Amino acid sequence: MFHQFFFPLILLIYLLLRYLLDFKLNLSLTQNYLIESLFTLLVIYLFNPIKNIHFSPLKKNEIKSISLNFILFLFFGAFVALVGKSQGLFFPSDLQDSFLVLQLLVIAPFLEEAIYRIMFWNSLEKSYHKEGVTLILSAVLFSFSHLYAIFVISSYHSFIIYQSIYTLILGLLLGQIRRTKKRYIFLVLLHFSFNLGYWLTSILQS
Repeated sequence: MFHQFFFPLILLIYLLLRYLLDFKLNLSLTQNYLIESLFTLLVIYLFNPIKNIHFSPLKKNEIKSISLNFILFLFFGAFVALVGKSQGLFFPSDLQDSFLVLQLLVIAPFLEEAIYRIMFWNSLEKSYHKEGVTLILSAVLFSFSHLYAIFVISSYHSFIIYQSIYTLILGLLLGQIRRTKKRYIFLVLLHFSFNLGYWLTSILQS
């Protein structure tokens, strides 16, 4: 019985911590990352034991597979940046800022994969026991985490909507990788690859 409410409960607590605190306290990006990281680790450790996903280093026979996917995700990121430019949709921050680059290429791949493809993924599986539902809802949550900015930023709404669309697609692709490969390092590397492709293409176009 409790399992049915496990995901809604985790989601509610996360939303309260992540967004209500942000509204009330006007937290910095670093403070938000810290809160998200601590909450995610706590949930995974106490209530959401990691299952069906591996954290060991890549094996030799996996390198070819990850290399091909890495290239595909790299081009996907570049494609998204090119389409955005063609529509006049540019990233609303300085992509040469060192902290933003760290956030985009290091923090986001590790943290977001832990949140959406481990914490929420396992919570969804525990509540609904359906991989299709888990894949779709985790991708929707991932997309909403980017769409959220539209409620707190008065400009760049067209870009934010565009970002929520391509992150929904990215979430579905990474979710499928989560289903088939079941490797955290795969998810982090492919998320990094997409962001790298987007970042490099955007820098070269600026």
